[in-house]
Amino acid sequence: MLRKNSTSYFLLFLAAIFILTTAQSCIRIRKKNEVPVTTDGGLYVTSNQGDSWDTLNDVLSVAGGVNLNTADIEDIIFDPNDVDTMYVLTSAQGAFLSLNKGKSWMLIESLGSKVTNLVVHPTDPCTVYASSGNRLLKSTDCLRNFDEVFHTELAARPIGAIAIDPKNHNKIYASTFSQLFQSNDAGNSWNSNGFFGSQITEILTRTVFGTGLVYLVTTEDSIWKSENSGGDWENMEENLTKFKAPVKEEIQFFSFDESGENALIVQGGHRFFRSFNGGADWSRVALISSPSTIHSIAVDPRDAKKIFYTTSNTFYQSLDGGVNWTTKDIPIGPRIAKKLIFDTINPTILYLASWQAPQPKKK
Repeated sequence: MLRKNSTSYFLLFLAAIFILTTAQSCIRIRKKNEVPVTTDGGLYVTSNQGDSWDTLNDVLSVAGGVNLNTADIEDIIFDPNDVDTMYVLTSAQGAFLSLNKGKSWMLIESLGSKVTNLVVHPTDPCTVYASSGNRLLKSTDCLRNFDEVFHTELAARPIGAIAIDPKNHNKIYASTFSQLFQSNDAGNSWNSNGFFGSQITEILTRTVFGTGLVYLVTTEDSIWKSENSGGDWENMEENLTKFKAPVKEEIQFFSFDESGENALIVQGGHRFFRSFNGGADWSRVALISSPSTIHSIAVDPRDAKKIFYTTSNTFYQSLDGGVNWTTKDIPIGPRIAKKLIFDTINPTILYLASWQAPQPKKK
């Protein structure tokens, strides 16, 4: 997000305003009878494949001592325009911006406390889209102001996922439950792109061999693919059918495999599959963590044989494509290792988002 011109000065000015006016905004006050929140969470980083972890939780504040260590981090997002700029989305404390690789953070006050998704324009760092409840918001002035560009009629049908088309950056996608909406003019007007049977949980876009690809993931264990920016859709479920368990397992994780231009990874339940040709063929990778729940998977962008994944508090590593595995503890106490992601420039660095599972209600 940091541009080496007037944009950078504006963001530094924004940070200064934040320090002076929102010193107490990130301090969490526990209400009476509320379950205490563990203070060993937030964002972690490792540069030695999980042998040791450091925290990246400091929030800019004149009060001092304010940090993200009680936050439940839902997602980590990198700015495609600046290698030093990162965002994290939390479950209840809003979205935070870092201009220095996570060494310090500031709350994006203009977005409020509930931000479910955020994407940065591929070439314009000051244009950001974010979803909050049933509203899709857009900023064109480096986060200073957000304006509503789309909303659903029912609050119970929030905006589930958003994405920018990789070939035409004025084309924006947004989902609400099973319906996909599309704008061809950067959010000024919208039309329906169709219904996909069940809730859309992910929209991923990428340019592969000059073609702009769009993928949708739904809760009914389906992956849809378009090779013409949403004009036509192919259900890729049939290609995965022979690998499915007798009991239907929801797709929990779908991502591009950064080790190959047309490579994909998908995980559901205790099963993990890889494709090196855009989903035409899949191979299964054997895991050793069953029956523990898998929360995130990452493949080293330099070496397709190096695979990492996490369960609640264990880090799994394979250096030979999943033939052999080693395990390491993650120092997050009772929290869950929610998401694992490689740095976009330096693949020796891995980031980990932690999240506190809901406490069971007392009878």
